[in-house]
Amino acid sequence: MPIPATLITAGLLGLVFLALTIRVVGRRVSGKIMIGDGGDGQMLERIRAHANFTEHVPLTLILMAGIEITAGHHAPWLWLSGGLLVLARIAHAIGMSRPSPNPFRAGGALISSGCPYGRCGWGWGFSRHPLTIFSQASDPPQRHWPGARGQRCSSGRGRARTPFHCPAATTWW
Repeated sequence: MPIPATLITAGLLGLVFLALTIRVVGRRVSGKIMIGDGGDGQMLERIRAHANFTEHVPLTLILMAGIEITAGHHAPWLWLSGGLLVLARIAHAIGMSRPSPNPFRAGGALISSGCPYGRCGWGWGFSRHPLTIFSQASDPPQRHWPGARGQRCSSGRGRARTPFHCPAATTWW
């Protein structure tokens, strides 16, 4: 099953991660810092922005993929939450380079922290009531296998009630 919302979000976040990595490596080279932050405050800020990204984004993307597989990519909230996460991570990275407190860092941190919690609740809702919560699907999923509507199974063994009763069945969900 394709998961375009998650893949597009992951691709954009991958570019943000690449930019954060380049910033860390650039400072390491210019400051001749091989391990740790070398006592350099700017290096520490860049390391923390990079590390904070790796702390929040993977779980959020895993939850997003699970929700998209369950709900489908037609859920507008999924696309909106993916876009918000990308913007929040960019804002947080910008805010880490500015004196605290600042709205970029606070807003980015708040939204980045809220995304996994919101998706956990969303995922829990789907586990309790599949395809009914936050979904636009009004019809139950259609079965796609030979004999789904009483057609004759291509194996010649009579009418198929489920995919397990028809050995020729290959695709269904």
